[in-house]
Amino acid sequence: MLRVRVVTSGWIGGPGLQTFYFEGVTEDLAFANTCVARVRAAFAAGSNLFHTAYTAQVNSEVDEIDPLTGNVTDTLATTPVAVVNGTGGTPNIAPPAPH
Repeated sequence: MLRVRVVTSGWIGGPGLQTFYFEGVTEDLAFANTCVARVRAAFAAGSNLFHTAYTAQVNSEVDEIDPLTGNVTDTLATTPVAVVNGTGGTPNIAPPAPH
């Protein structure tokens, strides 16, 4: 199983960390690059929902996780991708936590 992480900032309540998991027939560097590109594409597709101060950086280091133990067994260095910047929306994109 591969783990791709995204650090987001520029929003009220941030910064944040989002984690995505992928399973493939082969969990090699090529598959890791595909996963990173797809996560970035998803954030880019929704960039108009976020204020212009918002950024999302997909980490280029992808961890290989043993699904039985949860341990990191390897880290794959993928091709870095550009930061996604928000293109619209309102500055308060996350509700405040109740006290």
